[in-house]
Amino acid sequence: ESADARPGAILEQTPNPGIRVPITSTVSVIIARGQTLTLPDVVGYDLDVVQEGLESEGLLLNIEEVWSTEPEGRVLSQEPAPESEIQSGSTVTLTVSGGVNLPIPLGVNLGNRVVLEEARLLKFTYQAGENIPVTLRWRCVEPLDRSYKVFVHLLTADMGTLITQQDIEPVNGLKPTQTWQPGEVVNDPHQLAIPEGTPPGSYQIRVGMYDAAGRLPVVEAGEADVVDNTIFVAEIVINP
Repeated sequence: ESADARPGAILEQTPNPGIRVPITSTVSVIIARGQTLTLPDVVGYDLDVVQEGLESEGLLLNIEEVWSTEPEGRVLSQEPAPESEIQSGSTVTLTVSGGVNLPIPLGVNLGNRVVLEEARLLKFTYQAGENIPVTLRWRCVEPLDRSYKVFVHLLTADMGTLITQQDIEPVNGLKPTQTWQPGEVVNDPHQLAIPEGTPPGSYQIRVGMYDAAGRLPVVEAGEADVVDNTIFVAEIVINP
C-alpha cells in the first residue's frame, strides 16, 4: 500500500536494474496497491471546487454531463456513494449539470413505430401571455401508415387541469408522419401559448401522438415519466 505512487506502478524489482541475467530468469516486482480512502460527499459542490482534490488522492474521474436546471458544473450525484472505502486509482463517476442548453433525454418508444429521443426548451420561467418554444426530436422506427398529430399540453403540477394545448401534424403540418421513413430523424418545433391570466406557479409540459383511434401507446418509457401515454418533458414556472 502506497500513498505516493499510482496503483500499478512498480516500486521495486529483483534483480536490480542493469544486471545481466539468463533469458529464462524470474524477475520479481513490488507493485503499488494504492492507499485506502474514504470517499467524501461532493454532491452539491461545483466540479471545479472538488476535481483537483479528488485527483490529488489518486482517483480517476469519469465526468458525465446531463441536462439540469442546476447551475452548470454542479455535482448532482456520485458513484460510489459518499463514505465508501475505495483504493486510490479507482474510478469515481460524477454526474454534473450541463445546464439547460443540453437536450432533455427521453428515449420513449411509441408503438414500436417512433421514438421520441429528446426535447429542447430555451428557458423554464415565463410570464402569462408568453409562448413556450418546445422542439421535439423524433426518430422513425417503422413506417407510419397514417397521419398522427402531436399534442403538447400545459397542465397544472398535479395534472388535474389542462391550461392550454397545441395539436398539429409534425413540423407545423409540413412533415406528416405517413411520409416518414425508418431511420429518419425529424426535428419538430412547437409554440405553446400561455393564456393571459394564468396563475403563477409550477406547470408540467407533456407530449405525445394520436390519431382518430386514440393515443399512440408508449411501450418503453425510456428516461421519461409516462402517464396515460403522455410523456413528461419538463416543469416550467410562470412568474407573477
